[in-house]
Amino acid sequence: MGQKVNPIGLRLGINRTWDSRWFANKTEYGQLLHEDIAIRKQLMEDLKQAAVSKIVIERPHKKCRVTVQSARPGVVIGKKGADIEKLRRKVARLTKSDVVINIVEIRKPELDAQLVAESISQQLERRVAFRRAMKRAVQSAMRLGAGGIRINCSGRLGGAEIARMEWYREGRVAASYAARRRRLRRCDGVYDLWDMRCQGLDIQGRDHGTRPDGAGPEDGGRRFRPPAPRCVLSVESSG
Repeated sequence: MGQKVNPIGLRLGINRTWDSRWFANKTEYGQLLHEDIAIRKQLMEDLKQAAVSKIVIERPHKKCRVTVQSARPGVVIGKKGADIEKLRRKVARLTKSDVVINIVEIRKPELDAQLVAESISQQLERRVAFRRAMKRAVQSAMRLGAGGIRINCSGRLGGAEIARMEWYREGRVAASYAARRRRLRRCDGVYDLWDMRCQGLDIQGRDHGTRPDGAGPEDGGRRFRPPAPRCVLSVESSG
């Protein structure tokens, strides 16, 4: 039988952490879990054009802190902060906690696996040749210093009657240590659903699980944690 493992669950606690960071007892856990799902769904619908990579939800005492990592923070914030205030009010309707929204800018979207996959899928929807879109993404990532990148594209490529998969790889992409891996299903509106998958190592070309000097747990070294991203804007409820 198949031995497929969720790529996020495989890496939790090793080279990535949870996207929802809070603790609740069994009477509240189900409610808070559904709140998280609703918040993420609402934000992803409203921020389709903002190049959102990840949404992190933290819940300190009686608060809900939502951190949106976006390559286009200006689209999220809007003119004079009007759009982000509307967004905060929408999120506040989905939870009983006081809502705080933080916007974090992704300075190099070409090195983010989620954003690379979304960019390619949007190009395919505009009928750009899939090989050209994939090669361009690979070249951009390597030019900006990625350790390695691999892109898979599967489906009825080019409108062929028989579905197939094509992939491009450059640099080093260790199967067990890819820094990120995302799947994105989309429809180009003409043929069928396609599946886009992108994975790659971080900018320095080393795994997040090792220190910059290469020492790991077996060498008596502590696990390396990348620096926290810089917050661009924080919006908190007025009461």
